[in-house]
This record gives sequence, structure tokens and C-alpha cells, in this order.
Amino acid sequence: MKCLVSNTRNGHVKVMNWLFHHANADVDSVNNEGGSAAHLAARRGHISALRWLDFNGMNLVVEDNHGFTPLDHTPREFPQVQSFLRDIKFKLDKSPRSSEQTSPR
Repeated sequence: MKCLVSNTRNGHVKVMNWLFHHANADVDSVNNEGGSAAHLAARRGHISALRWLDFNGMNLVVEDNHGFTPLDHTPREFPQVQSFLRDIKFKLDKSPRSSEQTSPR
């Protein structure tokens, strides 16, 4: 986890890719506060890292231990990152699978 997170934090997508494919790095792992690689990438504005995480199956709307998503951690100076994460959330909210999960049985 530490290597993937530190490389996500720094936006090193090539290293992230190597760790994922050759060192079995888990894209869904979190730190002690529930922060994921996506939280750190969003905080630093690394949209290429977020796109890579999304492509490799990470849940980009995951909440940390305080209930914050990567979008919540994105500073205003990264509007492109905010837009990307809003689009991901919108697509998930509109997906049939999402509505099945929220429908009463």
C-alpha cells in the first residue's frame, strides 16, 4: 500500500502501473484514516493518477473514516479533477446497479 499511495500522491502513473501488475498492489487499500490512493491523488490534483485508478477498477467515490470522498478532498484550484470526479459520481448514481442497491425490497 505505501508504495502505491506514495506514487499516487506524486502522480507517478508508470510506477503505479508497474506496482499493480508486478507487485500485486491493491488499488482499493486504505491507510489508517480510511484514505485511499484516490483521496491522495485528488488532494494533489493528479488527474492522470485518478484516471488510472478508475481504469483499474478502483471505487472513486469511496469514503474515508470521516465520510469524505476523493471529491471532498479536491482543492478548488483543480477544477478538472473536480469535474472528472463529479462525472464518475453522476454515472454511478445513474447506473441501473446503483438504483437496484437503493431500491426497497
